[in-house]
Amino acid sequence: MRIELQALRAKVRGFQAEGISFHHSISKSSGIKRHNLWHHKRLLGNYSRLHLIAYGLLRNVPYIMIETCSPFNKPDPKAVLEIIKAHVPYYEVSKWSLDRVTSLLEVPKDK
Repeated sequence: MRIELQALRAKVRGFQAEGISFHHSISKSSGIKRHNLWHHKRLLGNYSRLHLIAYGLLRNVPYIMIETCSPFNKPDPKAVLEIIKAHVPYYEVSKWSLDRVTSLLEVPKDK
């Protein structure tokens, strides 16, 4: 596995560990502190989701195999592209465009 993919995988695992830590903190708190922790956990979850999608696409996993989501909750292709470009070698950056990522994030109509 390429070092760039290993780094992205490590980030995703770190996000998972941080989410678990948030979960434990939330269960021990109440009031406004609990609300703020939930808010931060949701932000981390969305950030983690985008990284996980980018990781899957870089490994040539079809989006439909990565996640199934509501048509109203589609990931932002620009954000996924930024993550991908940050985790590919410089000579592969030109292979990734917004159009390519958008097409990879499309779900076939019959699914």
